[in-house]
Amino acid sequence: MDSDDENIEEVVEGPLDEDGQPHGFCTVTYSSSDRFEGHFTHGEKNGNGKFFFFDGSTLEGFYVDDALQGQGVYTYEDGGVLHGTYVDGELNGLAQEFDGEGRMVFKGQYKDNNRCGECWVYYPDGGCVFGEVNEDGEMTGESVAYIYPDGHTALFGSFVDGELIQACLTTLISNESGRPHFEVTPNSPVYSYDKSTSTCIATHALFPDPYESQRVFVADSLIKGAGQGLFAKTDVETDTVMAFYNGVRITHTEVDSRDWALNGNTISLDEDTVIDVPQPFDQTERYCASLAHKANHSFTPNCKYDPFVHPRFGPIKCIRTLRAVQKDEELTVAYGYDHGPTGKSGPEAPDWYKQELEVACSGVSVVCGFMDAVFRKDTALSTTRTPVWGGLIMASPGVLALFASQRKNSVLVSVMVVAAGLSCAAALFMSGYVCLTLAYGEEDEDVFHHHNSPQVTFVLHRMVKGANATILLTCTISLALSSVIGYVGCRSLPCCGCYDARTGLETLVPQCDPGDTEMVCTWQAGGDGGLFHSPAQSTDQGITEEEEGPSRLPPYSRLT
Repeated sequence: MDSDDENIEEVVEGPLDEDGQPHGFCTVTYSSSDRFEGHFTHGEKNGNGKFFFFDGSTLEGFYVDDALQGQGVYTYEDGGVLHGTYVDGELNGLAQEFDGEGRMVFKGQYKDNNRCGECWVYYPDGGCVFGEVNEDGEMTGESVAYIYPDGHTALFGSFVDGELIQACLTTLISNESGRPHFEVTPNSPVYSYDKSTSTCIATHALFPDPYESQRVFVADSLIKGAGQGLFAKTDVETDTVMAFYNGVRITHTEVDSRDWALNGNTISLDEDTVIDVPQPFDQTERYCASLAHKANHSFTPNCKYDPFVHPRFGPIKCIRTLRAVQKDEELTVAYGYDHGPTGKSGPEAPDWYKQELEVACSGVSVVCGFMDAVFRKDTALSTTRTPVWGGLIMASPGVLALFASQRKNSVLVSVMVVAAGLSCAAALFMSGYVCLTLAYGEEDEDVFHHHNSPQVTFVLHRMVKGANATILLTCTISLALSSVIGYVGCRSLPCCGCYDARTGLETLVPQCDPGDTEMVCTWQAGGDGGLFHSPAQSTDQGITEEEEGPSRLPPYSRLT
């Protein structure tokens, strides 16, 4: 972060003294492509100046006798900034470092350009690590603490380069004079680094997170057909981390190649990794070390997914509030569902998602149709009550899809495909009806009821036109959804030319394979007590789909 003493001057732009040395404000470009702009006195930097390094970083401050002295600002090529105290061109003293978005990432002491003494390292997610660094500037020692985003809950103990080895639960009770004081929780369990693998979700699967357990609990969801949900234990403000999403780490290829029904609790961590909470660990009786996978979808969520560096689980996802949340309020997130066919433009929505939207559109059409009927005179066109019966027909594919997806019966699927076709026809017919009615003007006395007040008449006419415009919008959406439901239904029927053998009815029938095994984590008896993976017969074969409740089936590429 300081200038290179071995730089050879190549080009000097500015005034020179009698010896040909820079004198005054000059720009000097070196052979390394570094550039310095500032004040010189007979060839030495004196006064304000700024280095522009070849990698895009800069160093700005006050120079005395060719060396940076006092406060200096080093700007990284990615936009991060380090404010520090320089002595003879080297960092010595208090320094603060910020990332490209202005968030503090480090606060502590430097000596001869190396971190020293007690320092704070901050993560973008709100957590931080405090402790005394070693001679290499690493957060390594027996008295290091990870502090959760609330600024109070902490894990205090042994760390190596900022990574948890063993620690106890503590509380940060004071931070006077910049030095925190930690109070150990009586009978605290011992926490250790427990990053998951592709086969082991956690060494201690029933070991709850101390921060998460203070903020959320699992109960039956208030959302119809969603099974269990995640709820707030206390009132919280906006941008509060509520829960953590840990699970086994698998690849996107593994997710894409297996039955979609197995992807009910998957979320994309990065371009290479997907976090999955497979059965039976989706049950809290088998796994409760993290609970974010219990959050359900909503069109208007109160939370979002965010990256999080967890002291125990490593890089995972968390749930963070988008607004203030009250105690006992259910936490929801947006899964980012796509209504099109699988793989066309985004993650595929589960059946209930498409069905309920289809029924909702038809319900809006029926309501608007009644408004149209109440405020319009009985003309040859309006007496047909097209929006009412058309809306009922549009709802039929969604209702039939519900039963077809549960029963997986070819007759029901066939009826659903036919209903989807009728729904498309009804939507097109209603669209024509609406286009005709929207062409009427307020002056058409033989079409609209009139009121003694011209203002009331004008408002009623606008209400009717607004209702018909809404019908047109819902018809457009319903037409698209009916087409999708019909297409998916055809792909499920072996008799159709577009039949998909991987997702069709033949593969949707649950199969009971007594040879199925699951990889579980066990402790080896005797020896060194090392951890190993072994296949074990599943003990939950008696749990049926009906006992578990309707599947939520969120897509693994939930938007972040």
